[in-house]
Amino acid sequence: MSPSDQIRSSVSQRPRGKVQSIAEDREGAGRCGPVSRVSNLSATIDLSDTNPQPGARSYPPVLVAVVVSLLLLLAVASIGSYRDLEAARQRQEMLEMRIEATQQSNEELAQRVRRLQDDPAAIERLAREQYRMMRPRDVVVVLPEEPEVATAPAPPANDSL
Repeated sequence: MSPSDQIRSSVSQRPRGKVQSIAEDREGAGRCGPVSRVSNLSATIDLSDTNPQPGARSYPPVLVAVVVSLLLLLAVASIGSYRDLEAARQRQEMLEMRIEATQQSNEELAQRVRRLQDDPAAIERLAREQYRMMRPRDVVVVLPEEPEVATAPAPPANDSL
């Protein structure tokens, strides 16, 4: 056998000894002439969305797990931050109440100062009550303090009658 016979025997044979030509030389896939279009098809289906693009990547499950764990960590941290924020709000409310009470006390003291500056009778009353001061013509009567009454135990009842 010659080398050309060996090549010919490996190619599929047709009846009457004809060798099948390669697909590029033929005008269609096993037909003579171009493929006719079917007119009853309503639309073509775009398969590019279902098949991944050559440059597109699919995300591995490890990456998804990392993203989910980061979101969970963020949620836990935000709970702590929320507690801190709530404590700060309560402290702010308490401080605002103290400020309001202090302002009210300051207003009362300012009124008292104005009375003492404007009213000489108020100054005299304050001097007599707090400092036990008196005028030279005043007579002071000192009353004795009431002694505490000690309660004695009741005498035993005599039941021998």
